[in-house]
Amino acid sequence: MPSLPRPSLWLFDMDRTLILLTDAYRVSYGEGIRRVYGVEAEMNPARYAGRTQPEIVRMLVAEQGVPPEVIEAKLSQCFDVQSEVTLSLLEPDLRPRLFPGVAELLTTMHARGCALGLVTGTVTAVAREAMQRAGLWECFCITALGEEGPDRVTLLRLAMQRAVADCGFTGSVKNVVVVGDTPYDVAAGKAIGARTVAVANGHHSLETLRAAGPDALLPDFSDLEASLRALWVE
Repeated sequence: MPSLPRPSLWLFDMDRTLILLTDAYRVSYGEGIRRVYGVEAEMNPARYAGRTQPEIVRMLVAEQGVPPEVIEAKLSQCFDVQSEVTLSLLEPDLRPRLFPGVAELLTTMHARGCALGLVTGTVTAVAREAMQRAGLWECFCITALGEEGPDRVTLLRLAMQRAVADCGFTGSVKNVVVVGDTPYDVAAGKAIGARTVAVANGHHSLETLRAAGPDALLPDFSDLEASLRALWVE
């Protein structure tokens, strides 16, 4: 362990950090926006990687000329349709969609008493069900999910607040590790002053992620010991 503040809270992104759900998401954005707002829009996962679901819907619909007040009035309805579509496209058992090493990493950390949080731009209905179908929901002591904040920085701060009450977290932000697969995840972690770990499970290469300046960088989680070292888990 480096001679720096010992981590006591780990906050993980979900899609393309832990599990692959992007194909179902892509369909659900188009369908939700069409049904609720009456316009056609296509979500390019590479373009919006790292953005929260509220951010992406607002951006896509605004590009089609829908007024801001209409976007906000129908946002929760759009989330409901998206959740329905996404879950209908996902298998009952999502363990095969987990990236290599994820299940072993999270269950090992959970068994060692690490306080784990799920911080994702995906809304609650999908995030909870996806992690339950993957057998990992119980690993997380707190969550901060898509509809609970306008952006990732807000969600990270919300997760820290909840960790105090629900996970026994007593440290400062210097004791927090933020884990994600995009430059946005790294930037958000840096914005709150946390340690950042990037994993190249998503649309971004190791080189692109390295340029974002994470404190640690992994190709994936397949090497358990290397992953634990990067996350500063004793």
